[in-house]
Amino acid sequence: MDTNKLLYWSPVFRWEIVDGCLKIELFNYGQQFSGLFPEFYFYTQKGILEEDLIEKMSYKNNPLIKKFIRDLIKRQILIYSPLEIQQLVHIQNYLFDNKYDEKIKYDAETLENFKEIQLTRNPVMEQKIMDEIKIPTNNFSHMIEKRKSVRVFDNETLMDKEKFFKIISILRERDAITHRYYYASAGGLYPIDVYVYIKENRIKEIPGGLYYYSPKLNCLQKIKKENVINEESQYFMNKDIFSHSAFSIYFIYDADVSMPKYGGMAYIYACIDTGIMVSLLTYIAEAEEVGSCSIGEMDYKKIKPLFPLTSNMSFLHSMEFGIKK
Repeated sequence: MDTNKLLYWSPVFRWEIVDGCLKIELFNYGQQFSGLFPEFYFYTQKGILEEDLIEKMSYKNNPLIKKFIRDLIKRQILIYSPLEIQQLVHIQNYLFDNKYDEKIKYDAETLENFKEIQLTRNPVMEQKIMDEIKIPTNNFSHMIEKRKSVRVFDNETLMDKEKFFKIISILRERDAITHRYYYASAGGLYPIDVYVYIKENRIKEIPGGLYYYSPKLNCLQKIKKENVINEESQYFMNKDIFSHSAFSIYFIYDADVSMPKYGGMAYIYACIDTGIMVSLLTYIAEAEEVGSCSIGEMDYKKIKPLFPLTSNMSFLHSMEFGIKK
């Protein structure tokens, strides 16, 4: 960590004093540091250098304060760079008025009933409808009509490298002078870096490993050998999807690219950019008769060290691709 950077209290974490002990979410720091609060919180809420914080708390000659601060940094309770999107949205769990059964998360029947209610919702049903215009059902191209997420892949049939090249190259820069791509990006900045993990013996003539895809050069640059990522990076429901796919794509946001222009709103624009990229990849894959599946959530921290990230870069999303079974 750069000690010249300001430390901030992460808005994700709440603290309280319980029976004289300092509790920060699930972490209990006992009575030793409870006397630091609320002053410690107020200082870090505004942002403060570590040495100034130690000075203000009158703990200059107490070596335990540094250990306490470093532990808070390790747990990302104190932060000095933008939060990852998964952390940033965590606070919504406390704010959302959840009236629904917790079984939605793990019971298939409860989830299906919930989906049926939500997917047939009409937010204006209690309003007075002044007029209603019927729209004819249009037929779209076969590629669009048959598109669906694929969660079962054929891991014994090798994918033709030409299909893979067609899919990944849709993300390339198509005009080096105007820096135009095949998809839109807020401000034309394109802050999403793409990494591809190719499984060994899944794509003809392409060795397995972790690659950076350069849209400028339209090439794959290998940074890690094969077998560095496994299904342990996935939660239970997605382990088989990962194990049987031919390749995975990881979308990494670089805040240095767009936050100077858009500030905190750049996060939202980055998510929109990623959604556009996912949609484009999905349809190109379908055109090549390759299945695709967006992974809603994964245990990215298990593979994070494999990626050359700065403190201003964060994981947003991943996808799996493979031969349809």
